[in-house]
Amino acid sequence: MRRQTKRHLWRDIRVQLPFLAWLVVLWMLLWAQFTVLSFLTGLVVAIFVTRVFRLPTVELSGRINLWYAALFVVQFLFAVLRGAVSVTVQVFDFRRQPGTAIIAVPLRYADDLVMTHVAVVSSLIPGSLVVETDRDRRIL
Repeated sequence: MRRQTKRHLWRDIRVQLPFLAWLVVLWMLLWAQFTVLSFLTGLVVAIFVTRVFRLPTVELSGRINLWYAALFVVQFLFAVLRGAVSVTVQVFDFRRQPGTAIIAVPLRYADDLVMTHVAVVSSLIPGSLVVETDRDRRIL
């Protein structure tokens, strides 16, 4: 029994390793310091956060399609640029007030990780905002 719990613990750590690494990198970016001390404190905080706030384990496939990743980055940067220009034009155009709208966008996938990434990326584009997510109906 004890051997199975050790295996489960090592499997849990191995599966969570990319998430821990991302939290450490995020910590170092937030402090704008890439030092050994920053790395160690980020590691301590990442382990603390993952142990205290128990979230369900996210299984990553470990595969990244470089073509689609590059395409996503280009499309995202273009959307950010287009949104920034659009907001700038709306701010300086005193003749017309921009309209507002509430739009429900259905998603194809029911995965929580995909839904979170779509909501975060959409909120980063100027002029857009995700206020509510409906997980059961897969709607942002």
